Amino acid sequence: MNKAAGVTDSILQCIQQATDIWDKLRTATTKPQLVSLESEQDRGALKAAQLAWIAWRDKMAAALLAFDGGGNLSTLSTNFFIMEETQLQADRLKVQP
Repeated sequence: MNKAAGVTDSILQCIQQATDIWDKLRTATTKPQLVSLESEQDRGALKAAQLAWIAWRDKMAAALLAFDGGGNLSTLSTNFFIMEETQLQADRLKVQP
């Protein structure tokens, strides 16, 4: 059982590292978008949307964990969800040529 816990921890670390990379990219892609917006109202809307998205992602992750009943597989699944959603959000925010 301890070996399985070690593997799960390693997988979680990998998922967290990937999530951190995608989150940094998401943050980096938000900055040029903010600069490109002409009005303070639009910049405020983007900032508010990002905060709302983070709140949604975290609440949805908590709900998914509860639906799955906890445990190692649920934790992996939930963390993978966070990573995927962060990647999708980073991709959405990329400045289009």
